[in-house]
Amino acid sequence: MDDERSFCLSWSGVDGDVNDNARESLCVTELCLFVVGDLKFYAQMLGRDNMSGSWCMWCKRAPNQWNTQDNVPLEYQQEWTIDSLKAQKVLLSEGRLKKPVEIRGVVDYPLWDFIPVSHYIYPVLHGEIGLVNNALDALYGILDDNIEVLSDEEKTSRNTAILADTRSDSSK
Repeated sequence: MDDERSFCLSWSGVDGDVNDNARESLCVTELCLFVVGDLKFYAQMLGRDNMSGSWCMWCKRAPNQWNTQDNVPLEYQQEWTIDSLKAQKVLLSEGRLKKPVEIRGVVDYPLWDFIPVSHYIYPVLHGEIGLVNNALDALYGILDDNIEVLSDEEKTSRNTAILADTRSDSSK
């Protein structure tokens, strides 16, 4: 990594001492790094570990502002950068941010501050799982309301039983 925080890869000839910086470079190329992983990994690297999952990794909008252009302050229409994440953490450390809507999911400094936020590749699998889960939830809602016709009490009881079963399985 050079002084401008960019990476270069250099190949040199085999003559000379390994620690000899005077060797002639045969090839020098700049590297462009990208991050691929799941959303938890992104959160960890960007200083957003254990944040609420409703905050976007790339933009500053609140979840209720994602689908609209209206009444979104200009400062929240921007995308996150490493510098803006660091500035947000400074404000948090100084106690100037109190509410979740002010904090926007930032809890610490980015661990990898040498890779821009724009170089974090969206994990398609997470998106696909979310879309399928939303479609299934909508289908189950239609079945509950129109086919099986469950009361709200029956729906609550069923969901409570499912959660209890899941907790029981995960505690084994």
